[in-house]
Amino acid sequence: LIIKDQDRKSRLMALEALKSHIMVANAVAHATRTSLGPKGLHKMMVDKDGDVTVTNDGVTILSVMDVSHQIAQLMSRDDEIGDGTTGVVVLAGALLEEAQELPDRSIHPIRIADGYEQAACFAAEHLDKISDSILVDIKDTKPLIQTAKTTLGSKVVDNCYRQMAEIAVNQRSVDFELIKVESKVGGSLEDNKLIKGVIVDKYFSHPQMPKKVEDAKIVILTCPFELPKPKAKHKLDVTSVEDYKVGGPEIELIAITKGGQIITKFSELMARKLGFAGLQCKNSRAITIFMRRRNKMIIEEAKQSLHGALCVIWNLIRDNHVVYGGGAAEISCALPVSQEVDKRPTLEQYAMRALANTLEVIPKALSENGGMNPIQSMTKVRASQVKEMNLALGIDCFVSQKPQLAKKQQISLATQMVRMILKIDNIHKTGESEE
Repeated sequence: LIIKDQDRKSRLMALEALKSHIMVANAVAHATRTSLGPKGLHKMMVDKDGDVTVTNDGVTILSVMDVSHQIAQLMSRDDEIGDGTTGVVVLAGALLEEAQELPDRSIHPIRIADGYEQAACFAAEHLDKISDSILVDIKDTKPLIQTAKTTLGSKVVDNCYRQMAEIAVNQRSVDFELIKVESKVGGSLEDNKLIKGVIVDKYFSHPQMPKKVEDAKIVILTCPFELPKPKAKHKLDVTSVEDYKVGGPEIELIAITKGGQIITKFSELMARKLGFAGLQCKNSRAITIFMRRRNKMIIEEAKQSLHGALCVIWNLIRDNHVVYGGGAAEISCALPVSQEVDKRPTLEQYAMRALANTLEVIPKALSENGGMNPIQSMTKVRASQVKEMNLALGIDCFVSQKPQLAKKQQISLATQMVRMILKIDNIHKTGESEE
């Protein structure tokens, strides 16, 4: 059996491939670890075009980071957790680092992955036991705003995080599909506005076009409105607004908001498919968050920060249970997971103990980024939790409460990512000679 280009492929297999994966994952995790928490340091990212991005947001760092290795690209994907992406990467890197020595003890990577998964499930069960519930009430939004402020406190928008938190909380009943974030360079973040409807950023095609049209009918077309360009030159006079119509990129959102139907052919055009545009929309749940700032970099950072806050509020609506931040939840989970290890007679107990050790990476990183001694701070908090029976004690770094659902997702996503990487035992690279 002859495979094309087989002689030009290089391979990493078995233990050699696993160690290569762990080395790359550790590099990505260490690059983001110093940005963890509200006192995390910022990174200056310079792309190939020379554009500069200054941020400590995990999603932004991973998206801008120029990585070529396949495992690094896998870890650089947005885990759709909203808030806590940096924690996922740091946990995954630490889990892989702990797993590095286990194959030398003749423990198969699948058994390691199974042990991690068992420990993660046990940690999630413990989070259910230690969580508190907060009141999600339309009239009393103070607890929700406080939780959203926790997310925004470490971002570039921290100088107006109260306003951003209120924006996120006020839209708690809106589906993500009906939220659009529009931005414009100029002004300040204090000029942000909430608009019940859709903004379409369009310039006037002619200075004589009316700036305001009341009770307008809208036709939503996906077919090309312009005629094909003829080979010969012709002249077309546009004498009225009706002669020129414009579309928008968010065509589905416009259709939902304006109560119209999307038309794919001119032959389907009829009065009942037209939409309506006025001071009020047909679907008032659709909103646009209009953001202003002096440059594009901070606008993009504000968008990502607001998305994280919206995810936090959405998680609280789905499940109103919270756990305490500052590494308190991780320290609290580490002790019962370690105790559970002694009850497991199988090889998975080695991986479970490794996960218990890994959970303490989060409070260590938070204390280190806050300028404290990580070992002393973590051991002091752990001893205080056991002595005072107060599981709310954590690293003092301005972190109050986190949604329990987000914390469980963080541990689960890190475990799933590690499991996926541990199951890869062969890398093929086309175009390089095999040695």
